[in-house]
Amino acid sequence: ASRAKAFAGADRALIISTNELAIQGKRREQQLAAVAAAKQAGIAHLLYTSMPNTEPGSPVLFAPDHYDTEQAIKASGIPYTIFRNGWYDENLFMAMPQILASGQWYTSAADGAISYGARSDLAAAIAAGLASDDTESTTYTLTGPKAYTPAEVAALVTEVTGKPIQVVQLSDEALTEGMKAAGLPEPIAKLL
Repeated sequence: ASRAKAFAGADRALIISTNELAIQGKRREQQLAAVAAAKQAGIAHLLYTSMPNTEPGSPVLFAPDHYDTEQAIKASGIPYTIFRNGWYDENLFMAMPQILASGQWYTSAADGAISYGARSDLAAAIAAGLASDDTESTTYTLTGPKAYTPAEVAALVTEVTGKPIQVVQLSDEALTEGMKAAGLPEPIAKLL
């Protein structure tokens, strides 16, 4: 009942996916509870921040949390807008000081390219959706304008900073083990 009260008086509501990644299933539980509360409160249009490629079989460990939340929203009968946010610029920026200090970027991405997007840009799109009168159910994928491989990012950072970065390709397992050895909890190490 207290969750439904949080939605009281609202016509449109935004559920921002939680950052609970350390406890398997907790994020899913939180998000499904929010969807149920929105339905109970009579929300007329529900918006949700998800991620691209949530479908079963995704290699991203938390994709099932988003998939299940999207399915719950669709099953709720509430008209919705789902924003599938790409990887944030800020995630890369948080790692870059250590990469620059060591001169090495350990990754298992190979030639995989990511369209990084600034949180502020994605937030502006989501705010427009929240302020909209649109009642159609739809899904948008929000990303940056261009996809970059780790080698391309390293070259750009080297050009800007003058500090060379060597991209070191590892297997998924070796990268996870290295992150665990550096003190990261296993669920977070697998995520990164």
